[in-house]
Amino acid sequence: MTHTGLYGVDTTEQTIEDLLGIEINYYARVNFSSLVNLVDALGGINIYVEKGMAVDTFYANSTLKGGP
Repeated sequence: MTHTGLYGVDTTEQTIEDLLGIEINYYARVNFSSLVNLVDALGGINIYVEKGMAVDTFYANSTLKGGP
């Protein structure tokens, strides 16, 4: 999915439509930090990692709290 962007928004749109069998009428194009801000404004996403599956560095954001 990520690589369809190399060929432009139209290619990504067509790929999603074909994959999901839907028609996309509108879309918004944002950069990654804008997406993070949008998700945060909507309440964020909680991710629960099973014991033994955690990694030392998952996301390099200094505002996140450290592990347990």
